[in-house]
Amino acid sequence: MPEFKGKKLTDDNHYRWSFAFRAFAKTQGTKELYLGEWTCPTTGPTSKGVKAWQAKAALAAADLIAAVEESQYVHLRGLEEDPAAMWANLLLVHTTGQAATDTLTAWSAFHDAKYTDFSIHLKTHIGNILEIVDQLATIFHDPPSPDQVIARILSSLPTPEFDDAIRFITTSTRVSDRTWVTAHLLKEEFVLRRKGLLGGVITVDDGSALKFPSAMQATTAAATTSAPTTVVPVTCSNCGRRGHVLEACFQPGGPKEGEIPDWYNKRHEVKANFTEVFAL
Repeated sequence: MPEFKGKKLTDDNHYRWSFAFRAFAKTQGTKELYLGEWTCPTTGPTSKGVKAWQAKAALAAADLIAAVEESQYVHLRGLEEDPAAMWANLLLVHTTGQAATDTLTAWSAFHDAKYTDFSIHLKTHIGNILEIVDQLATIFHDPPSPDQVIARILSSLPTPEFDDAIRFITTSTRVSDRTWVTAHLLKEEFVLRRKGLLGGVITVDDGSALKFPSAMQATTAAATTSAPTTVVPVTCSNCGRRGHVLEACFQPGGPKEGEIPDWYNKRHEVKANFTEVFAL
């Protein structure tokens, strides 16, 4: 039979451990035993149904014991014949006391979440928010609404980097679709990093990491490598008009008198058409 491959239960990882173990138990056909949904039949101690349940319960108990550290054995002793009681006792031990104070702590973490560490992927940041949401739902039974979750994700993003993406999402008819919102934000993150407008690392298809400078680093690099450009207005000494020098003047008296460029003719054609339209 397959063994549980996740991290064993310790004093401080029950939330994540229980998620992984429930998934494992489902593959073993024992999840209903832990949740108390499959109880021992009352058809008699020697009936096939009772014997089948006892065999499955023994397997479930062995799986659970193998999936916890020795420090947790004390919470399971004496309950080996009742997987539901074993599971319930672990839940009691690890969640008792997580009432008002811990609920407020979780809500504070939810509202305070900010994407400021650009060395991690945006998907990791969003995942952290969703884990808090799941804790509020499964442990404290006080989850935020789907719209609150999306609003929290959007408001946790830095500005002005994500301004355009947030504006697009909030004006879309799909603003309540968390999967679509997340996908759009991850695409925007990739573009920002590629342009050097967001610090951090992204992983490309071949598994290698590409590093991009932050916006401040990119600005500093541009300032130190590019010579400053100064625009000096010039005035022609022949015609007195600004924007060109004597050598390029095609007005009467200039060295290129009569050599009227195409752009000048086109500009005056447009001006004449506008004058004609407004004169009607």
